[in-house]
Amino acid sequence: MRPYFFTPDCTFPTLADRTGRARFTVADYRTFLLDYFRALPDATFTVDELIGEDDRVWAHITIRGTHSAELRGVPATHRPVEYTQLGLYTIRDGKIAGARAVFDDVTLLHQIGGQV
Repeated sequence: MRPYFFTPDCTFPTLADRTGRARFTVADYRTFLLDYFRALPDATFTVDELIGEDDRVWAHITIRGTHSAELRGVPATHRPVEYTQLGLYTIRDGKIAGARAVFDDVTLLHQIGGQV
């Protein structure tokens, strides 16, 4: 992750809600990504659709990888996974100022044997 892609005050409300925090910062997001890439070290992201209007960008992304460490509370299964993410990004001065994302956790958890 390149911190210069984000404004210093960038917000991640979906991740804040998911973790029970009042605020989720760029530093928190970096830690989240490090953990995520430990779990899916070979993750690839395919942008299936990208729509931009004014200061907003919507992205439909397919994520593929191998479940190699704990993810969503499930220990490594070494199974391949494929699931989607929908993201809404707010752009300010050419940088991401806000990021909301919804992951298809139901599909992911089914693939790795987690509780839905």
